Amino acid sequence: MLKYVFKRLLYAVPVFLGITFAVYVLINLAPGGPLSILASSGEMSLSDLEALKISLGLDKPIIVRYFMWLGELFRGDMGISYRTSQEVSLMVAQRIKPSLMLTGVGILGAILIGVPLGIISAYKPNSIWDHISTFVAFIGASVPNFFLSLLLIYVLAVKLKLFPTSGMYSAGSGNDIGDLLKHLALPAFVCGIQPIGNYIKQTKSSVLEVLNEEYIKTARSKGLTNVVIVLKHAFRNALIPIVTTISLSIPFLIGGAVVTEQIFAWPGIGSLMITAITSRDYPVIMGVAVLICIVVLVANLILDLIYAALDPRIKFK
Repeated sequence: MLKYVFKRLLYAVPVFLGITFAVYVLINLAPGGPLSILASSGEMSLSDLEALKISLGLDKPIIVRYFMWLGELFRGDMGISYRTSQEVSLMVAQRIKPSLMLTGVGILGAILIGVPLGIISAYKPNSIWDHISTFVAFIGASVPNFFLSLLLIYVLAVKLKLFPTSGMYSAGSGNDIGDLLKHLALPAFVCGIQPIGNYIKQTKSSVLEVLNEEYIKTARSKGLTNVVIVLKHAFRNALIPIVTTISLSIPFLIGGAVVTEQIFAWPGIGSLMITAITSRDYPVIMGVAVLICIVVLVANLILDLIYAALDPRIKFK
């Protein structure tokens, strides 16, 4: 297995280089730039702007700047923020925990709700649970997260005052866990509601497909109960496509969290990315891109390892 993991890590290197190069080129080709934003403020003269351009290395070609940034990255240096003059690695590290908390709770909630509903829908088709699952899947797939966020804030936070409208803690709360959970509830629900639909549909279709297999008919002929057949035999063999769906939803969930964090003023990676893009803070944008790229590549590696654990027919090569 270690040999397989090492080989996959080697394969991840060109993927990582390709993604970071594409992001670096695109952000540098986008209209505007850090110097144009400073120039529009009128606080710096043309000579000062030119000197700053040279000191930041923005006078060099894009390809040269990319390899300079890449060399610093391999030495463990993500650079300095143009906007705050802080180390990018520290800025990103401060935002990792809130983002992982938000997306983790969202994914966990979606799994705990979506997978059981999918199993029940396959076990009892055309039942009330099947209709509920279909409705939940429809809502999750059709309602945009920004609209749902604003709706929840208006109804549950502004009108009913059941939850806070924004932030991670209330002022003077002393970082209380109860206060954190109240702030986390709405944004985590928004992050989790969209993948629920995919989890329900994939779980239902996978379990239904397995229930038509011959060995399931054999299990029924042996007198096993439907609950044992579904949970012990059918669900276990239907796990691979379900795990695939869950793993593939992680990058999209991170992307959706960017909007959710911005609306709820959640101090995570998403809100940091929006601020960096607005101010054309190239080092911070690249730092966030590196983090997201690593998360996706590691998630794909873990997915392959889970495949082998679930299905003994899959071998490490």
